[in-house]
Amino acid sequence: MDDTPLPAVKAHLQRHERELQALHWIVQAANFTMPVDDIMELIYTQIERTLNAPNFYIALTTPDRDALTYAFYVEDGERLYPDTRWSLDTGLTGQVMGTGAVIRTEDYLKECAARGIEPSGKPDRAWLGAPLMAGDQTIGVMVACSQKPNVRFSPEDERFFVAVAAFTASAIERRRLQEHLEAHAQQLNTLNEIGHLLASSLDINEVLDLVVRNAVKLLGAEAGSLLLLDEDSGDLIFRISCGPLGNELVGRKVPAGKGIAGAAFSENRPILIADAQRDQRWYAGVDRSGDFVTRSILAIPLNARGNTIGVLEVINAKDGHPFNQRDA
Repeated sequence: MDDTPLPAVKAHLQRHERELQALHWIVQAANFTMPVDDIMELIYTQIERTLNAPNFYIALTTPDRDALTYAFYVEDGERLYPDTRWSLDTGLTGQVMGTGAVIRTEDYLKECAARGIEPSGKPDRAWLGAPLMAGDQTIGVMVACSQKPNVRFSPEDERFFVAVAAFTASAIERRRLQEHLEAHAQQLNTLNEIGHLLASSLDINEVLDLVVRNAVKLLGAEAGSLLLLDEDSGDLIFRISCGPLGNELVGRKVPAGKGIAGAAFSENRPILIADAQRDQRWYAGVDRSGDFVTRSILAIPLNARGNTIGVLEVINAKDGHPFNQRDA
């Protein structure tokens, strides 16, 4: 006969019911047509009802898969938006990313020391991290943690957390795929519109302005420009510009071989820059008007009949991430 006290049995059944309800809503989230951020908010709400975890975050890999960033972050029950980027092998999140295994510990710092790795972030005590798996790829890590000395995560907490992580990865990946398909359809539609205009319009300025504005729109950039070669001087001249500086740039020259645009032109290849201010090729004269600061750049050479005639560039992705090869 089971001698477990009735209050303990009742508490166990109530917890089990909360877990089932939480998993029900998280499974439903995978089928909802809502933004990824809303899905993560829903997931956190369900976890909060079950786990004693004042701190919670979801870290996802960057588009180029060389770092992690916070996609969702809660500290002491408050939603925050830290702009942090760290390598895939840093701290316990790096261990989860590298091994695909769950880590549960009562003391984050001692766990790091036992594994011979440098701790990162704040010195939490209780820490529970699970990989977010999409197919055979780890797309991120989901973590619950606390700095309070009385907080402990149990094996039962771990089992629930792992189940939530599996559904979370599925929901995020499905929504990402849907957003990618929607963006791709929009890109094809825009390129089709540009093609029609190229075939029908005799106004070259109208065509070039449309190309630049749509490049900015499709790549989620803050600004964009089209520079054409001045054959007499070899300089590149801003022909079209949209963004905060707008027409202030039109007519301005970038000396031959200078700047990111000059490099894309002379090397005749796309150039992606994550931090323009630290790149030795950056031509600071472009930023000297207004408060606009160039961070990331994607510059593409324009080729016609075997000759490089100019450069199309977009500046500063609005989501804060640098442009990548897919953008190029």
